[in-house]
Amino acid sequence: MASARPLDRSTPRRLDASQDCVSHNRSLRDYDEGRGFVHRGDTRRPGLPGQPKEDVPALWMSRYERPVAGSRT
Repeated sequence: MASARPLDRSTPRRLDASQDCVSHNRSLRDYDEGRGFVHRGDTRRPGLPGQPKEDVPALWMSRYERPVAGSRT
């Protein structure tokens, strides 16, 4: 299961890409990391968009970012 570490938003960055994936999907996380994305933290979401929150269990999502070539990180 994902850690409850909050997303790191302390340092502004220019990004090439930012994406989220379900935290328990280790193969997708490995794929993202192999493509140069860096894990920035995990967050709990109340479920899928458009569904009543009481009917859907919360999801743990992992945020990945990749800096733009030549930008400061």
